[in-house]
Amino acid sequence: MLQYCKVFLMGVLCTLFLGFAIFKIFHFGTASDISTPMPKGLVIAPDTVVIDRLPSYITLSGINVDFKGRGKFPQIISTRLAKNVLITSFRATGENAQKSSIKIIWEDGTSEAVPAGISNRQFPPEKLAKEIIVFGYSVHERKVFHDTAEPGMLNWEILYEPVE
Repeated sequence: MLQYCKVFLMGVLCTLFLGFAIFKIFHFGTASDISTPMPKGLVIAPDTVVIDRLPSYITLSGINVDFKGRGKFPQIISTRLAKNVLITSFRATGENAQKSSIKIIWEDGTSEAVPAGISNRQFPPEKLAKEIIVFGYSVHERKVFHDTAEPGMLNWEILYEPVE
């Protein structure tokens, strides 16, 4: 049994040594990975790299918003106007849910309605929105009798860039 123990211990030590060597090579790198220093006479112009500030987008979202019949959900724009409006997703469930829409009222007084089921709808950056309203519609429509309100659910996500 003693002779098997010696062979086993030698195998364990060799494995540990080999594992440490491989770890050191891949983790710390080799001597060829050391970068050379920049020459002293090299001058980099200050306008070589220009870093622009990214626009700060604000998200308007509603996740699993329940309503019955007709629902109106005005979205609060945190500034006076919104530009670069992007509807990333708009889903509606319920009876006749395809009649649900997002209504955007622009600064010039015109309005635009986007139906349910739309995703990644971007509007021109020169158009400024002053109001965004999400309308939900889930109604059982009947010709003779009155329409019956049915439960529905809305999911939406709208991104915009604030304008002061």
